[in-house]
Amino acid sequence: MVRRVVSGPERRQRWMPLGVWILGLTCSVGAVDGAFRPTGKSFKERLTAFLADAKASHGVTISRKAEFRKAEDAQKWHVAHMISYNSFESRKPARSESLDGRHVIAWSHLEDPATKWEHVRWEDYLRDRGGEVPVRQAAGWAPGHLPDEDRTRKQALAILRAAGVGTAKDRPREPNSAMVAPGFEGCAEPCRCGGTRSKHIDGMASDLGQAELRKLEQELKRADAGSLDAYLARFGLHRPMSSEPWHVEATSP
Repeated sequence: MVRRVVSGPERRQRWMPLGVWILGLTCSVGAVDGAFRPTGKSFKERLTAFLADAKASHGVTISRKAEFRKAEDAQKWHVAHMISYNSFESRKPARSESLDGRHVIAWSHLEDPATKWEHVRWEDYLRDRGGEVPVRQAAGWAPGHLPDEDRTRKQALAILRAAGVGTAKDRPREPNSAMVAPGFEGCAEPCRCGGTRSKHIDGMASDLGQAELRKLEQELKRADAGSLDAYLARFGLHRPMSSEPWHVEATSP
């Protein structure tokens, strides 16, 4: 009988230590236990994994709005929000006045025909007493067609309602009062609150279905599987704003 003697690279490959083999397997598939590893993953990958696991493990299908948002749309909704509510605790327009204890865009600034409107159209917001778009005349407004504060603030609310903006958890009696970040860094006229650009524009945040999230919380509790925030953290996600529990972003890489 002839015995085959193995040497060189072939021998080293055949007699690879077990620890090295396991390390190689881990690197090739991501994890030995199959758990999701968020490090190095994009926000989209993290969110997709979370939604898939919620359905597979807990039978909950969670709806979501589009991650991406046009800068112009974000700015339009932001200005409407700052005319109506301003739910931001530490931010106020450059020209502001107090309305129900909040700093909103001052009416004197909105009705001023010399005010600049950047990235948005004043015609979308201003309304006269009859609910129509005010009429410009020379450097001012035509008689009988001046902007009306009450009608204009109601029009801003209509914009938020049409956009499907949620209701802030800490302002439950004020529909569509959730914060809306500006579409452009630092904001712009007529607001100029200095706010940061919305993460929705770059697909770095998502708004999930509120009813489905509540159902998922119930399922996690029933299964004694921890809190929703702990579950999100497994996928590298978190809810940074307590007033908007449907809004999720990625944690640090």
